[in-house]
Amino acid sequence: MANNRRSNFALATISFVISLAAQRGLPFFALPIVARATSQFEYGAATLAISIASVLSVIMTLGINAAMPRLYAQEGSTAKSASWVALALVQVAFAVVLVVAVGGAATVIGPAFLGADTQNFVLPALILAFASSIQMTYQGISIARGASSRLLIATLLQLAVGLTLAQILSTAFGGAGYIYALAFSSILATSLLAAFAHPKPDWRKMAVRAGLKLSMPFIGQGLSTWLLALFDRIVIGVLLGATQVGGYQVAYMAGSVLGMVLEGFQAAWGPRYHKSRYTHKKLLLARLLNPSIWLAAVMILLLCSAAPLLLPLIAPSYDVSYALVTLVALSSLPRGIYFVCIAALLNEGRSTSVMTSTLISAVFTVVAALMLIPQVGAIGGGVVTLAAFIIQSLIVLHRAFKWPLRRTVALVVGPVLGLGVLLVLGGQIAQLHPAMNLVLPILLVIPTAVVGWKSFKSFGSVLAGWQKDDG
Repeated sequence: MANNRRSNFALATISFVISLAAQRGLPFFALPIVARATSQFEYGAATLAISIASVLSVIMTLGINAAMPRLYAQEGSTAKSASWVALALVQVAFAVVLVVAVGGAATVIGPAFLGADTQNFVLPALILAFASSIQMTYQGISIARGASSRLLIATLLQLAVGLTLAQILSTAFGGAGYIYALAFSSILATSLLAAFAHPKPDWRKMAVRAGLKLSMPFIGQGLSTWLLALFDRIVIGVLLGATQVGGYQVAYMAGSVLGMVLEGFQAAWGPRYHKSRYTHKKLLLARLLNPSIWLAAVMILLLCSAAPLLLPLIAPSYDVSYALVTLVALSSLPRGIYFVCIAALLNEGRSTSVMTSTLISAVFTVVAALMLIPQVGAIGGGVVTLAAFIIQSLIVLHRAFKWPLRRTVALVVGPVLGLGVLLVLGGQIAQLHPAMNLVLPILLVIPTAVVGWKSFKSFGSVLAGWQKDDG
C-alpha cells in the first residue's frame, strides 16, 4: 500500500514537472521559428504584448487559480453543488468585463501612446490574456483533483499545437500571428482540462465571499511574483543592453529549472494536505522541510557541476556566466522551504501572508537591482535573486510555524551558506583539469539518486500520516 502511494506520488510529481516545463517553455521553443518569420520590430512588439497579456491574465484570475486546491478540498467534485464552480464562473465573467474595458481603452488611446503600428497586437494579446487566465484556473482545478495525467496530456498538446501554429501564423501574419498561436493553443489545452463533470454552482453569498476573500490576495501575489522574476532583466536591458539580457536569461533559465521541480513536488502533495482531516497534519508537514532542502541541495550540486558541459551545447554562441547559474540555482534551496510553508498558510486561509512575503521580496528586488546591477553588472541580478528568495522564505517560514527567529534563520540561511562553500570548492577542483568537468557530474549522479529516493520515502511516510483520520 505504501509502495503504491509512493509510486503514485512519483508519477504525479513527474507529470506536474513536465507540464510546467512544457507550458513555460513554449515561447522559448518557438523562438527559432518566430525569429525567422518576423522582423526584429515585430518580435519585440509581440514580446511586449505578451508581457502585458501575462499581467492582465494574473488580474483576470482573481487569484482563484492559486486558492483552488484549498477551495476544492472543502467540497470536492462529488457534491451536488460547489462554491468553487461558482467562483470559476465569477472569474470568467470578470475576465470578459476586463477584456472589454481594456480593449475599449486601447482602441481609444492606444494609437496616441503606443503608435498605430502596434494596434494589430491588441486583439490577440487580449485573447491570450483571457485564455491564459481560464487555463490557469483549470490548471489549479486539475492540481486539486490530482489529475496529473490529464494536465500532462493537455500541456504537451498545447506545446505541439502551439509550435505548429507559430510556424504557420507567424509566417502569414507576423508577430500578431505568433500571439494568436499562443492563444489558440491555450484555448485547446483549457478545453481538455475542463472536460469533466462539474457540480452545479453554489451561489450562496457567504461561500462565494469566503472564496474571494481567500483568493483575492493572490492577485497581488501574482503581480509581485511577476515583478520579482522580471525586474532584474529590465534593469540589465536598460543599463547593459540586449546582449547582456540574452546571456543572463540563459543562465537564469538553467538555474531556475530546479525551482520548477520543487513546484512540481508541491503540486503533487499539496492537494492531499488540504484534503486531509488528520488533527496533527501540520506537524507532519514540518517533516517535509528537511527532505526538501536535501533534495534541492543535491540537485543544485549536480546542475552546477554539469553546467559547463551542457550550456555550451544549448547556447554555443552565448557568453554565459557560470557564477550566475550558481547563484540562481542556490535560490532553489529557500524555494523548497517556501513551497512547504505556503501550503500551511493557504490551508489556514492566510493567503495575505503569502502575498505579503512576495510583495516585500519584490520591493527588495526593485531597490536592490537598481543599486547593485549598475555597480557590478549582470552578476548583481543573481545576487538580488538569491537574496529576494531568502527573504521571501524567511517570512513565510516564520508565519507558518512561529518558530524562534534563530531557528528560522538557521534553517533558511544555513544550507545556502554551506552549499555555497561546497560549490566554490567544486569550482576550484574543476579548474585543476578539464576532465574534472566530466568527472564531477558523474560522481554526483549516485548521491543525487540516493538522496532523491530517500526524499521520496520521507514524502511517502508523511502522505501516509495524512490519511489517518480522513473520512
